[in-house]
Amino acid sequence: MRYLTLLLVFFFSFISANEKEDIIIDIFNSMMAGQPKVLEIPVLLKQEREELIESFRPNYNDSTTSENIIVLQERLYQDAKNSNLFLGFMDGLRNEYINDMNEIFTTNELYELRNILKNKLIVRLIKMEAETKENNFESRWSESNNKLITELMERQQEILKLRLEDLENSSN
Repeated sequence: MRYLTLLLVFFFSFISANEKEDIIIDIFNSMMAGQPKVLEIPVLLKQEREELIESFRPNYNDSTTSENIIVLQERLYQDAKNSNLFLGFMDGLRNEYINDMNEIFTTNELYELRNILKNKLIVRLIKMEAETKENNFESRWSESNNKLITELMERQQEILKLRLEDLENSSN
């Protein structure tokens, strides 16, 4: 009997946790619907990622480039492709939102909040706020990607220096 009671308590707490997260996701989606600029970000980031990674592609047509330099360029190119550069923005934003909401609100409060967010005036207010407020997560995420870009570009510069040294040595 004791195990059955524990099992029921665990089952209902699990359902409650999932229900709470579902409500938070619904609220998050409502908030994002009021911020079309945020929804455009993943498309722009995908394009930026592809263009930046392509800039690291080795030039196999240049006969003056040594094999060592090409190997370094290939490694840099693969590292850039395998990196998290410009990835995970929406997932990270949603996860942070879920964690924050989960800590602050009870399930009943989340139900109330979801109903409030359906009010047209609140929807307009959300749109206005989105245009004037910068999110901390976005700043940290952008800073992280800028740091990664800087590191990749520094490596590319080092490779170019080695390539120039190889050219100078081969001309001597």
